[in-house]
Amino acid sequence: MLYKIEWSVIHMSKIILQRKDKKLIDNIFEHPGNIFSVHFAGYEDTVWCKSISEIYMALEQFKINGFVKTDENAELII
Repeated sequence: MLYKIEWSVIHMSKIILQRKDKKLIDNIFEHPGNIFSVHFAGYEDTVWCKSISEIYMALEQFKINGFVKTDENAELII
């Protein structure tokens, strides 16, 4: 299921972002097993997150660095 950030509801939890942060995420796709692929605007790689909390952590990394630290499987490094 593909989610638009403005109206995201994932397992009864809303992803709430400030207007300026909404522009940084192109889309979030939920996969079986509660895994999320996140594509940031202007960022070539897809980031794989295991929870909604990790999505927020990835967003903070992206805001600070302009990239997200991932391992060899493109999973977020915390």
